[in-house]
Amino acid sequence: MLTSYAHHLISSSGIHGNENTNVKITGVTFQDFEVAAVSLNNVDGLEIVENTISGNRKDVPVVGLFSAARFIRPYAKYLKDMNYTLTDENGTVWKTAEQAYDDLITSINNVYEDVIYNGGSISSDTHPVEHHLFDNPHRVVDGPCYALLVHGKGPAVGGMGEVFNEIDPTTTSSNIIIQDNIINDIKCWNNEVPALFGDCGHHGCIINDPRGAVFQTVKTFDSDDPYLSVNEAGEYIGNVVADMQLIVAQAILDGTLSDMPARQIGPNSINQDLIDWATNGGSMTPQYVCNGDSMHHVVKGITVVRVEDTEGFDISGNIITNIENLSPPEFDDCYDFHIGASIENVDEQQGCNVRAISVAATRGYTNKDSIIKNNYIGDVSSAHADMVVGIDIQGDSQDITLKLNEVDLQDTDSIVLTQEEASMLAKTFKALTKAVRKGTRNVLNSENLEEAQNLYAEKTAGSDVEYVAVRIRENTSEISLTNNNFLQPVETLNTARIRGRARKLSHAPHPHVSGDIEWKSGGCPFHDDYANIIVDPIPF
Repeated sequence: MLTSYAHHLISSSGIHGNENTNVKITGVTFQDFEVAAVSLNNVDGLEIVENTISGNRKDVPVVGLFSAARFIRPYAKYLKDMNYTLTDENGTVWKTAEQAYDDLITSINNVYEDVIYNGGSISSDTHPVEHHLFDNPHRVVDGPCYALLVHGKGPAVGGMGEVFNEIDPTTTSSNIIIQDNIINDIKCWNNEVPALFGDCGHHGCIINDPRGAVFQTVKTFDSDDPYLSVNEAGEYIGNVVADMQLIVAQAILDGTLSDMPARQIGPNSINQDLIDWATNGGSMTPQYVCNGDSMHHVVKGITVVRVEDTEGFDISGNIITNIENLSPPEFDDCYDFHIGASIENVDEQQGCNVRAISVAATRGYTNKDSIIKNNYIGDVSSAHADMVVGIDIQGDSQDITLKLNEVDLQDTDSIVLTQEEASMLAKTFKALTKAVRKGTRNVLNSENLEEAQNLYAEKTAGSDVEYVAVRIRENTSEISLTNNNFLQPVETLNTARIRGRARKLSHAPHPHVSGDIEWKSGGCPFHDDYANIIVDPIPF
């Protein structure tokens, strides 16, 4: 049990756990976390009750590429110490490991100096190269973010859950209560990283380094200068991270680096063709797989409360407000899309989307429905989304009752606007949640609900963003809606939501974890899904 506690300045999740039993979290104030306030995988018996989740971190200085710079460093140091050199096809030195290592360390140190000693961000004047590579323009985490995340066995890096595991209960969560929480001021953006799709021994793979970091060539959020390691003509221009990734990859391919527990090399898929292109000159026509982040995890936008792979849940009396996805428009030069994305959205780039409450691949309790009841959802936005959803019922979900919920996604007169107000209101939880439950605040009565819905439809007729109060997938069953107030429409979504683009890669379902490690292929959990796809090499 964790109770009456203030939890803030957190680098990832406020509370994170695996294989937990009988957890109770109550009276806690969560602030300044990056990814989630609470993230639990495969938990049986969980109560998250009367907590204040008020504002994730707004001072994150770097994007995920900086992580790749740090994690490639130990390989670089080893190669520097043994005087390793990368040469071109003529035997001419392209770059020594010492030079590449020193350049990498200089860049890391420049970022550290600016962030720690000179104002908390990378200076575009003092260190323009590092600013171009690593600067986080929104200062919030650049990947999927949550307030509360409950998942089945294994990390929640794939798409939303699709199939509930009826056979093995050790892979699912159960008996989850999320009740009377105030969730306010959650903002993040998804940095969609186009991943090169190439030839790895005559089958397809995502090109990534031995730590699973994607070999990045372009960035999707800087229209003025999107090029990281390749220019408009398809020629290699390099940077401190890409140079080091290529040198490490060559050392793996020629046997200089061997696999060790503390120095894995198995996930590396940077191939000889890519190294030769960079060292010998020439151009290539990249083929990009979209809808992944810097580790080729599925980008999913914001999901404020995410519960999946779960038997029996009660999500009641929560206030969710002031939620914003800051993601830029989706990248459009896509050869295909992440093979781990949900089959219901096989070609949808989800980085801009928002779900306030999402349940996927769930079941009811043994003798009653799971329930989503008395929740208020307001002021949820994303400028470039395909979809902003209040409550999303996904995957193979069964036996859920939605009752007495109020959803007005564009209600900007939010109950809670600031962290200070949230802290004050936390002291009057009972009064506030009781007011919401009784519907004393802006609840639309049955007489004027239809009129308000019509006015909303007129107001948003020209918008590219579709706002939906509740979305229910066709492959769910026994979903009941009773006495809810939804200003936005309720939508039933076909099993496949496809926007007409032909899929080039065969599709794999939501992966389930097996074995003694998170995923047997190391850095990318979807590596094996690509292994049976025969592809032509990237055209160099």
